[in-house]
Amino acid sequence: MGNEVNPSAPEFNTYIEKAARLAQSGNLGEAEAILKETVNRFPKSADAWSHLGYFYYKTGRYSRAFEAFSHRLQFKEPDYGLCRLLAEMSAARGEHTAQRKWLQKARKLGDLDRRLLRHIIVIRNKEIVSNFLKPLWFLSHPFHSLILLLKRIAAWKTWILIRALERAAPGWIAPEKGSSRFRLSEFLRFTMRFDPSYPRILFTYHKNREAMIASRALPTDRSGVKLLDIGTGKNPLPLYWSTRGPSITALDGSLYGFADLNEALVKIGQRGIKSDVTFAAGDGLKLPFKSNQFDGVSALCALEHIPGNGDIECMREIYRVTKPGGRAVVTVESGPCLSESWMETPYEIGYQTGADSKSAQPKPAIQWHEVFCRNYSPQDMIQRLGESAPWRIVEYGFYDDGFLPCRRWLDPLKHPIGCHLPQMIQPLLALLFFRPAANSKRLTPSSVGYLVLERPLDDEDSDIAI
Repeated sequence: MGNEVNPSAPEFNTYIEKAARLAQSGNLGEAEAILKETVNRFPKSADAWSHLGYFYYKTGRYSRAFEAFSHRLQFKEPDYGLCRLLAEMSAARGEHTAQRKWLQKARKLGDLDRRLLRHIIVIRNKEIVSNFLKPLWFLSHPFHSLILLLKRIAAWKTWILIRALERAAPGWIAPEKGSSRFRLSEFLRFTMRFDPSYPRILFTYHKNREAMIASRALPTDRSGVKLLDIGTGKNPLPLYWSTRGPSITALDGSLYGFADLNEALVKIGQRGIKSDVTFAAGDGLKLPFKSNQFDGVSALCALEHIPGNGDIECMREIYRVTKPGGRAVVTVESGPCLSESWMETPYEIGYQTGADSKSAQPKPAIQWHEVFCRNYSPQDMIQRLGESAPWRIVEYGFYDDGFLPCRRWLDPLKHPIGCHLPQMIQPLLALLFFRPAANSKRLTPSSVGYLVLERPLDDEDSDIAI
């Protein structure tokens, strides 16, 4: 490892300082481009690869960080800080053997702290217990069935409570504006009857509130209208709309995520219920539809996952395909200030990656994929989304669980058994504790912002330049 190349200090430092300024100002894409250019100019520089790896680490893109640091290790032995950093990323991905390896290297490099030694021992014990329990996986199946039964019982009890509350105090339970007769209890019953993946972990507080906002703002109970849902994934809400009259087009980056929804459509047809749903794979930055085609468009917690100015471009595309007088409903993750980050999530291969899995193949493996996430401040939500085109803002607001932050209490418990039963009362918690935020000071890290937009009736130019 003695072939490290030391770049000329002035030129190298100029690149690094420029990238740091761009990253601090929030221009992550430009900062990444500068750092990539740096490693291309100095491919044998350990420092260049270290800066690129640390950038990916800070932005939560661990797969790319590992790749960059592996290049760095070709030219220079790891120091204590890099060992601890690699151990931290390995722990975040559940790779305990790699975590223990890097912690042991850190200890050899001079950290003789007893707490570090205890940490290594604890990790080793976890590995031993995990290897011992793997052959006994079949013993968990009866218990899993019991948990599933209890979840369904809790779901039905929650549905009964929500139905009673909606009848007793409809104005208090659903303060959103709109003429639709949407009831959350009816939607929950629909998912329990037809959605093959119900009860689902993802059906959390903000998903329930989103369903209420979008269903009341769009013409979801009128026959003859055309609605578009962007970033549908496995959300059964567009299917529910289709049983109430509208013709629905569900768009996502891949057809892979529609497997559950197709199964639900079969069940709906077997019950003799009419529905008109079209599944389409496409890019939100260039919607594969003609102008002035839809009476309403929804994009529920989808735009914040488009990096750069992609959210603005998608809003302009939504404007283009919406008929004059039509509406769009957008929900995004919100907070006190604008922030952007990347995170890695273990998706099945094909889901959100553009691969189509319509053939009868074995269930795909799990791989780590990058997901971009942007939290909007109130001002940025209005400027970036509401003012992206000549929209008329009908309504906007924010929902959060600041009064009783159950979502933040339950999120760390996604895997332990103790989280399963509380999941089923989340629709009820969404009604009781998600209140519109009066101002930005009340927003929490789990807030959700929504916009109800309308394309003006006098705008009939389908090729309008925005």
